[in-house]
Amino acid sequence: MPRRLDVLWPERNAVVDYESPAYLLGWHLQSNLVCVAAIVPVSRYALPVLQSEVDKWSADLQRRSKTEAAYAVTPKPALMVLGEVRPAAMADETTTSDATSSLRQRGKSSGAKPLHLKSLWLSVVWDGNKTPVLNVVHEHGQVVACELCHVILYDASFPCRFRHFVIKKRQRQSDDESMDTPFQHAIAQLNDAHLVQERFLGLAPRSSYVGRFKALVLWPFLLFFVLCRPLLNAIAWVLNTPVPQRFPVVKGRSIKSFSLFFRLLSRRVILLANITEQCIKFNHMQHSVHPFHPLDNRYAEFVSDLFLLVLDFIAGYYYGHLVPLAISYFQSSCSGHFNVLKSQVTWLIDSPAGFKINVALASILGKGVHLMVDVAQYAIESVTPFMSTLLQVAAFASLFGLTVQLGLLYDTIEYLTLQTYYLYLYFSKLHRVQFDLLSSLWKLFLGKKKNVLRNRVDSCEYDVNQLLIGTLLFTILFFVVATNSVFYLYFCLARFVVLCLQTCVWCPIVFCHVVPLYSISLWLEDAFHFPMDVYLQPLSHARALSISFPNVHTKDCFVGDDFDATDASRKGSDTKPISTAVFTLHPLAYSFGALFTRCSAYVGALGSHYTVAKFLRCFFLGEYIPALPFVKTPLCHLPFPPSTAFMSTKELWDGLRACQW
Repeated sequence: MPRRLDVLWPERNAVVDYESPAYLLGWHLQSNLVCVAAIVPVSRYALPVLQSEVDKWSADLQRRSKTEAAYAVTPKPALMVLGEVRPAAMADETTTSDATSSLRQRGKSSGAKPLHLKSLWLSVVWDGNKTPVLNVVHEHGQVVACELCHVILYDASFPCRFRHFVIKKRQRQSDDESMDTPFQHAIAQLNDAHLVQERFLGLAPRSSYVGRFKALVLWPFLLFFVLCRPLLNAIAWVLNTPVPQRFPVVKGRSIKSFSLFFRLLSRRVILLANITEQCIKFNHMQHSVHPFHPLDNRYAEFVSDLFLLVLDFIAGYYYGHLVPLAISYFQSSCSGHFNVLKSQVTWLIDSPAGFKINVALASILGKGVHLMVDVAQYAIESVTPFMSTLLQVAAFASLFGLTVQLGLLYDTIEYLTLQTYYLYLYFSKLHRVQFDLLSSLWKLFLGKKKNVLRNRVDSCEYDVNQLLIGTLLFTILFFVVATNSVFYLYFCLARFVVLCLQTCVWCPIVFCHVVPLYSISLWLEDAFHFPMDVYLQPLSHARALSISFPNVHTKDCFVGDDFDATDASRKGSDTKPISTAVFTLHPLAYSFGALFTRCSAYVGALGSHYTVAKFLRCFFLGEYIPALPFVKTPLCHLPFPPSTAFMSTKELWDGLRACQW
């Protein structure tokens, strides 16, 4: 038996009778670590009856743990009778014969405790402040020496639904990274204390009216998604299956890789196909033996996506009425936009804004631009007879919400402005090539050249012919730079306008995928739904010790892995209770900004991809900036892995019938 004992104790409440003896129920987690879950009055249960009820509780816990093995639920230590607590006036009374005899029998109950732990019986008394003070420690019926006791008071009613205690791991060695420390193991047990009190103290459980109402509302929708699941899985398979390599255009790519509309449609059908299965899984986790953590098991993300899905369908229904108006506007104004583009290119051929440009070169470039614009206008006007088909596609997209419709609009803008995109690529490449040539010719005048093999600039001697040809090329290139730059700047601005339009469409799509509505509502209701850590605060009273713990901070800090060994020189008298240091356990909650994990990840990806240096090189040197990869956007994020869609329709039906509401 160690010379120090750490006891986690439920805080004072109206249920506890401080004037009568009671038994202690809890868990013996380590040789020097005990967690008390409930204080059961002696008048409520005799010790043999209480031990029998505890054995039933342990057997039921083991049975439920076996059924939850598919969800990777780790086994939990069994509940046991740890000792008794008495008022101060009854502190000198000896332990009852039933208690003494039960000490030898408790270890025989199946699953009562791990084999490496010995039987323990604590004799505790209440002091004048109704604070527990350890009096005597028995081990196998024998009194053992214990010099110091750390009592940590916690709120047993705190780990109600969606709330739990948690302790953050500090940096540790790689070989034991996955192992929980004793204090972390004890914190995990505190989340079951209210269940023990409901069972053995007769506390009223939570009302089930909300669950019944939820069942009445959800059952029709879940049944509908079960019936539609084969069709949704078929659509997802068509969109995600790679096309065979024998087709030269696609080269093994999937259909969804060609369009944002198909990507959003694929995500939406996967989400709808897995709603029922995820609801069954989370319902099972809510009624499991382990506490339900909405942030750790991605339940908050899943429900946020469901809320956004409902709002998305409502907004998509009203947005669908605007599609015919948008198509009629497109038919009436399509030719006007092309005429404006051609008139502005004609203006560039002359002297735009007083710039003196090369008229012959500008005329050649202008004719090429006019030709490409005419081809694009002919191609788009040839699609006009198929507007009825486009209306049908838009009506189909309206069935999947606003974001899918906005994805279709995004692709429409991209395809209608392909001519400006390719003209921008052409002039940006020309702009970059001419500045590369100017840089090379300037090195010729300096007597240098670029060594492409070693990626450096070396000195070089040129003859007269090379210098003469270089001078002629430099002169010609220098006087045509202005003409090329004018066209490049114009189409750069045209491309910027198109990107602004696409950004206006993109922002609502991203907004519908990154805003955690459910997490925000939970945080506004109670911030402790999302716990971050715990801290200990010393409790001062007449019998408390003044002890310094170097790795247990008093407030606003993280608790270490375990308590340091205390000074062995602090020895209490043999006639007095064991010296006790009392602390209170308090949780810490996440800040409001910590809820926006997807938003912060997306902003970080944008900041690392689109840097200021890239924009400057793009504008002045014509470098092309590729778009952010789709895998780094929140649109490819799902609140569950897509591989979870493996349950058959019959299994889904059986799972729905087994749900507890």
